[in-house]
Amino acid sequence: MRLGEATADILPVKDTVIRPAIVFGQHRIAGTRATTALRCAGLSMTKARTKEDLLHRIGQAKPDLVVILGAQDGHDPASLLADINASRRTETMPVLFISEAGIRCAGAYANFDRVAPDSGVFETFLAVRALLRRERPWILQESRCYGALQLDEARFRLAYGQRTAALGKLDINILGPFFDAPGHVFDRRMLQRLAYGYGRWKKGSRLIDAGVCRTRGLLMEHLGFDPIQTVRGVGYRLIGRPA
Repeated sequence: MRLGEATADILPVKDTVIRPAIVFGQHRIAGTRATTALRCAGLSMTKARTKEDLLHRIGQAKPDLVVILGAQDGHDPASLLADINASRRTETMPVLFISEAGIRCAGAYANFDRVAPDSGVFETFLAVRALLRRERPWILQESRCYGALQLDEARFRLAYGQRTAALGKLDINILGPFFDAPGHVFDRRMLQRLAYGYGRWKKGSRLIDAGVCRTRGLLMEHLGFDPIQTVRGVGYRLIGRPA
């Protein structure tokens, strides 16, 4: 797949500050897609050869993201995540596992997510952006635009003309994906996972509907219109200006 085809539905980050990411592990197809997704998310990639190299780089380079490719022989995800958190020199350390198996190691750590190795650039890009948004929102310095709307994630604000809405953390987590993939219709399950994180709700939960309802009310009050549109039987989409 050519880069243009792989990234046709997403809005790449254009921030002039390139953020560091460290990748550990091997997976030819997933690795190629992850490289493209990281680049589109405004991240530069370096590779760690061993677990010891990974932990050393985390302490020295202070990356904004760690990506674990595939299952690591002899390295249980729970213990690996604990070691990563023990080695970090930053307030938080987002970790994205690209693996077949689910990760059962939330415990005290909520700073991780997982996508399957067969996930495309689109899904991986959205997962990376959502993870950074949940764990390190202050590094997202670029204002994202869609229609007449302008989202300032670092300052937690959404502007429409001369009107501005001050946003909470959940509002940012819900709105962010719409600006990463302008015009895309998100099904409830996907938007819920991007907004709340991996494994943070019970199966069958419709937690996202309550969150979206609250955000819509906030935007209607401060912007004078509701830019989140319900798509019956599917989920939600964003409209850039009043119909």
